[in-house]
This record gives sequence, C-alpha cells and structure tokens, in this order.
Amino acid sequence: MTVTHACALLIAALFLTSLATTAAAADDSWRAPLADKARAFEQNVLERHWIDGLYPSMVEVAEDGSVDFTTAGHANVAHSINWTAYYLGGECYRWLTTQDPEAREHCNQIFEAIYRCQLVTGVRGLQARGYVHGHGPSYEERADANHSNDWYQGAGEYSNYRWRGSPSHHNYSGGAYAFGMYYDLVAEEEWKDRAREAIDALVGYWADQENFVIRKRDGSMSAPILGFTDGKTPNTRIIMAAAALRVAHHATGKQLYLDKYTELTDQYQFRTWREPIDGRNGFDDGQHVLQHMENMLRIEKDPELLEFYEHVTGDLWDAHREDRQSTFNYIFYGNFPDDPGKEEALADALWTLQSFPTNRTFRPRMNSIRDDIGKNGNRSDRPLPLYESPWDNEYQWKGSLYQLDGWLSRGIASVAVPSEDGMVVYVCDTSGDVYTSVDGAATWRLVSEDLPSPARHLSAGPRIRFVYAS
Repeated sequence: MTVTHACALLIAALFLTSLATTAAAADDSWRAPLADKARAFEQNVLERHWIDGLYPSMVEVAEDGSVDFTTAGHANVAHSINWTAYYLGGECYRWLTTQDPEAREHCNQIFEAIYRCQLVTGVRGLQARGYVHGHGPSYEERADANHSNDWYQGAGEYSNYRWRGSPSHHNYSGGAYAFGMYYDLVAEEEWKDRAREAIDALVGYWADQENFVIRKRDGSMSAPILGFTDGKTPNTRIIMAAAALRVAHHATGKQLYLDKYTELTDQYQFRTWREPIDGRNGFDDGQHVLQHMENMLRIEKDPELLEFYEHVTGDLWDAHREDRQSTFNYIFYGNFPDDPGKEEALADALWTLQSFPTNRTFRPRMNSIRDDIGKNGNRSDRPLPLYESPWDNEYQWKGSLYQLDGWLSRGIASVAVPSEDGMVVYVCDTSGDVYTSVDGAATWRLVSEDLPSPARHLSAGPRIRFVYAS
C-alpha cells in the first residue's frame, strides 16, 4: 500500500488548488503546467480525498487504486476540518473567477461536509475534527493511539458515521474562516440560511462559555480559544477569536457576538496597537490569521479596527515576504495590490506553485546531509522548491519552506560502512532494526529479523560481508 494526500492552496489572484508533498528526486512531475496540475488536483480530490465532501489529508491507496473511507481503512481525518475549510476558501475563488454553476454547487457540497462535522456529534456547535463511514474501531482506535478514546458513533441520522472529537482552537478558527467566506461570497437563499445557522452554532458554542472554552462531548475542556495571554497584548490567537466573533455578528446580527467582539478588541487594544503582532513569525498561526484577514478586510466597517487589521496583514507580510509561500503572497497583494514589491512577490508565488510535484506518494527527505543546499543552523538558507521540501502532508502548503528533513520513518542510532566499498552501508534505527544498502543508500533491505535482541550500535569490518551489532 502507498500513502498519499492532497491539500488545498488558496490564491487570490488566480485559482489553483495545488498538490503538495515531496516526490522522489528523479520525479519531474512538478514540471507540468499549472492548468494540468489544477486538473490533476481535482481528480485526485474526487477519487481519493472526498468523504461526502470532507477532505482527508493522508490516505492509503490499495494496489488497485482504491481507497477505503470506512472505519476499516486508514484515511487520516484528525485535521480534516481545517483542510476542508481551506479547500472551501479556494473553491470560493473558483466560483468568483468562473461564475460556473458547477463551481457553486461544489462549494455547497464542501460547506455541507464542514457543517456535517457539527451535526454528526449530536451537540449543537460541537465540531468533530473529521469523520469516516461505518461502525467499529477506526484506525486510531485499532492502534490504541493517544486519541483512541476521542472517537464516537454519529448521532441520529448520522449514525453511519464515526467521528473524531477533541477539537482545537485551530479547528474552530478554520471553520469560522470558511463559513465566513462561503456565506458572503457564494451562498444564496436556503444555503445562506444554512450557513448562518452553522456560523451561529459554531461560534456560539464557545462564545457563551466563561473564558471562551471549547468543551468535549463529555463536558470536559478540549481547548481554550484564547490560550495564555497577558490580558492586554494582541497575538495571533486573540485575532483568530476576534475574527470568528466578527463573522458571527456579520452573519447573524446577534448582540452577543458584537458584545464579545467589542470586549475583546477593547481589552487587547485593537484600536491603538500598531506594534508587531506576537506570533507573527509562525507559519501555522500566520496562515490562520492571514486567511481571517480576507474576511475582516471585507466586512469590518469601523475605521480604527479596519486600520488594525490592515496593520496585522502588513505585519505578517513583513515577517514572511521572503518565504515564497504562495498563499501569503496572494492574500497580501490581493488586498493591497498597489503596495511596492508586488512583481517580485507574485514571481515568488508562481515559482513555488511551479515547483509542486504531482506525484503524491510520500518519500523521506533528508536535505540536511546534502552539500548543495546552504544551511542556516538547522534550516535551509533559502526557501526550497516543493519537489525538495520535506513536509509530509497537509502542512506542505503553509509550512516553512526552509525545513530540511521530513517524513523520516525513524531516527538513525548507528551507521557502519565497510572500508572495502563505500556503497555498502549498514544502519541501525532507534527501534533496534538493522538495514543494509548496496547502492549508496538509494534503497534499503531489512537484515535483522534473526537477531536475538534489538541492536543499539553497529561496527563494520574491512570486508563488506561482516558487520558487528551490539
């Protein structure tokens, strides 16, 4: 079985929801034209990453090309609410660009999948991280993983879904962003009413709680929305919460959301704060906040608060302008098209999109041992093209392109190379297994099946046939 995934990349100037993961060094699928990549992405999503509209990031593909989206399979839905939310954001731009009725209907289906993550729980506003079809233990439950107790059977008419609980503040942030985009830009008539209810339930679930807490199905705390703060300095997490409250008031008109929004913006000095934003350098929070700015710069009418959100967008852009993250570049210049540096930034964004491979199979990547890549401490001294980037899954399109290594199956504890031939290599991993390569580490074979105990250290003799394990 091979493991693949796909992930959505939002761009404001043109529509392309891109493919993302590393491919083998010999793979040149990244050379395909962007239009071909967009078509390949859509085909990949619909065939392998579509659980009634929900977007599982990593899936196992059988030899016949099929994917099992039931509890018996392995479709990673632990973060699906986020990746589906960003996919919907990208599809909203497709609708705006093309005005194709099929694009709007596609948005409706994706919206419904995100909303289903609430409905499946049976608790209004409680949002699942994702779901699969069927009954019985899921992939995490079968492995007795850390979150094996956070799986539940769907409620009522959704009883044929099994859903993953324990949502995070990022999960609620992603949902609020996507619903805000869809509500304003795509939804009409009954779909707009449905989006309004989805927003009200989602944000109301924590806005009514003391200290803005997200609770699990059993009532215990899943995550705080605001996290640890000094009570006065705005940071990326505070801004996510404020954006969700503003979207909720925009869609519902409820006084509760305006009151909570005003309390938050007053307490954290939004009207006067023009200093750097805490958390600005992070890629994960940076992506969340920049995408919220797409909504806030559109719906906020208060001049002082609008100026704050313009400051936030500019501050995050200043922190990431050299990073060649297409999402960041397009969001900034989509909102500030007359700012200097646009031509270079759009060229950087295009460079990154052009470097996406369409080969979806995961490969380990260890750029830290390469001499042809400059280093700055434990990271590259320049953004890496995505066919060399190590990000293994959905984070590819918003993670740091300076990261060197990734998707390594396990750590290496010991290496031994016989002096007779440097192409022959023995390695021992942290679990005690020993592997050998006879082609200079291009391919590997397990050779420790008969060892009486796990190996911890290897030492090679002068000849290729002898290696000592202890």
